[in-house]
Amino acid sequence: MMRRSGSTHASVVDAARGIARLFSPFCEVILHDLPSGTIASIDGAQSGRQVGEPSYLEELGIADWTENVHGPYRKVLPDGRAIKSISVVLRDAGGTPDALLCVNMDVSQFEGAQGLLAALTSIPATAATHPLANDWLEDLHQFIAEWCARQGVLLKDLRHSDRKALISELQGRGIFDRKRAAQAVARAVGVSRATVYQDLKSISAGTPRPE
Repeated sequence: MMRRSGSTHASVVDAARGIARLFSPFCEVILHDLPSGTIASIDGAQSGRQVGEPSYLEELGIADWTENVHGPYRKVLPDGRAIKSISVVLRDAGGTPDALLCVNMDVSQFEGAQGLLAALTSIPATAATHPLANDWLEDLHQFIAEWCARQGVLLKDLRHSDRKALISELQGRGIFDRKRAAQAVARAVGVSRATVYQDLKSISAGTPRPE
């Protein structure tokens, strides 16, 4: 389902909806509004992000805004699925960047395939060094996926004790020193931000909460 904010790129929003429909159910298209630093529209939701929430674009590390097309590059969703992404800078009439269109393709179901699917899943070797491939949210998602794999649990099946242990490890790694980290962790593990704060308070106090 498409959701919109006040983006001035109406035709781009329609194009995003078309791209998401064409590659459904594997494709998510997100339009970021640069002046407000928020998500303007989402089609084909895969990542669990919401219209109006922060884009975290300051964490992406785009050094050269004269380049209009960034990627493709590899990302990881909170549940461990691999996605292949590309981002396109959109400009206003004066040439100033005012939006970023990100197309995210879920390739997790294709990675085991060979031959005909190789062209779809291939990602250039240089993608690992691209600034968009190494933001802290990517590191967070990767850590959560690896933590769940080590514990032998699925992200969607985390008990409170599992979640608290995970949040404790994230706290030890300094993740909550970052701006809006609690919101990002909450979205990644599928709970409210208030729940994350309650878990952090419980961890700091050293007192258990009931299941």
